[in-house]
Amino acid sequence: MREFEAKLAADRVGAEADLAALALKRDKAQADLAQAERNMAALTLTAPIEGVVTLSLNFRAITGMGFTAPVFKEGDRAWPGAAIAELPDLASIQVNAPLDESERGVLQLKQPVSLRIDAVPDREHMGVVAEISPLARLDYSSWPVKKNFDLTIRLEQLDPRLRPGMSATARVAVERLADSILIPVEAVFEKNGKIVSFVQNNGIFEGQTVEVSRRGEGQALISRGLKPGQRVALKDPSLDTGRNK
Repeated sequence: MREFEAKLAADRVGAEADLAALALKRDKAQADLAQAERNMAALTLTAPIEGVVTLSLNFRAITGMGFTAPVFKEGDRAWPGAAIAELPDLASIQVNAPLDESERGVLQLKQPVSLRIDAVPDREHMGVVAEISPLARLDYSSWPVKKNFDLTIRLEQLDPRLRPGMSATARVAVERLADSILIPVEAVFEKNGKIVSFVQNNGIFEGQTVEVSRRGEGQALISRGLKPGQRVALKDPSLDTGRNK
């Protein structure tokens, strides 16, 4: 009888040990499950506001000089602190543009700017120069490498059709001159020691002596010799006539 009772006691102790071991395994499994659920929840980001998400550029994916950085895509390898996406505030859209170092000296803060947005061609947007970077940065998108300043333009009125990443063309009014006409520099020619433009009269382009007061990268400022509304040729028509003969 004593041996039987001793065996029962030993079996009871063994069963309790097995139950304790199973309880430890259960607790560990529950802890692992809770940690996995926390990890899964950490992979899902909830935006604090509604808006349009824009993907950031993955500069580590540039394959060579002259290539632009692509946006992050599924499968890319990120690094600590990398900005993968942004949720911009559409109530404060601004335009960022590179400013060539040759033009840095003529631009000032609060100068008026006219903007043409490629995706919104039916309206000209107005803005002002809000910020000009004090330091130049190297631009490797072309060769030879250029030095550009970061230019920030603030829009005067917001358009709900505007979205981050849209392309735009900006024109900054650095000076206003009365009674002057702007034409493309391609419409200014030197003929027989004179500066002329070919003006269309009755369907024929005729040479007209003009006075160029200033010349920019793409436009010439005509102070005398042309009238508003006149059409000018971008190529020398006399060369075409000689070729046809």
